[in-house]
Amino acid sequence: MANILEDLDIDIMIEAAALYVGTHNFKAYTAKHGENKQVIRTLTSCSIMENTEISASFFPKHSYVLRISGKGFMRYQVRMVMGALVLLGRGLLSLEEIKFSLNEDTEITIPYIAPGSGLVLNKLEFE
Repeated sequence: MANILEDLDIDIMIEAAALYVGTHNFKAYTAKHGENKQVIRTLTSCSIMENTEISASFFPKHSYVLRISGKGFMRYQVRMVMGALVLLGRGLLSLEEIKFSLNEDTEITIPYIAPGSGLVLNKLEFE
């Protein structure tokens, strides 16, 4: 959860969040690229929904959260997914660029990392 002052197109952000579900190449979504870095990751869910869990007197009337679950994340991956969605919602990235960012041969880099202060680890499950 992050405070974004600009107007965002929440509908396109919701649509784009679903694109991350599945097994993809997330090399555009990590800060450190190593020769042996495992960038193929699987997300089992990724959605933006109206916030009903966290409240405070200073929150706006409507607030939203990004919820992601998967089988392991790289450093900054979740924050960079959020950053890409914010850029999309501001009109600075397109839906096509989000799709292309998940390809192995992408040259797209995500220039915005959402602040870590709104990141909450909800649950860990071990197989």
